[in-house]
Amino acid sequence: MAEQSFSENLMRALVAELHVLNLQTAARERFGRSYFSLGAHEKTALDQVVTAAVAGNFAVVMPEWLAGPQPQQPVGFRPQA
Repeated sequence: MAEQSFSENLMRALVAELHVLNLQTAARERFGRSYFSLGAHEKTALDQVVTAAVAGNFAVVMPEWLAGPQPQQPVGFRPQA
């Protein structure tokens, strides 16, 4: 991680904090307890729900990123006919 820039590391830290906040909020709404007081099965289920919700929102916002690689266009000069 030392090779990345400061702004990239800052974005990673912010995303990690937002993910933990999502887990904490979902745990409070679903189980009425903190995320860290849940059992292993509850944490796994909650992780899957939050990850699916985030992935669904990302797929709606960024469909061109998830479309896969675009076919490569020919590069260089075309031969004269």
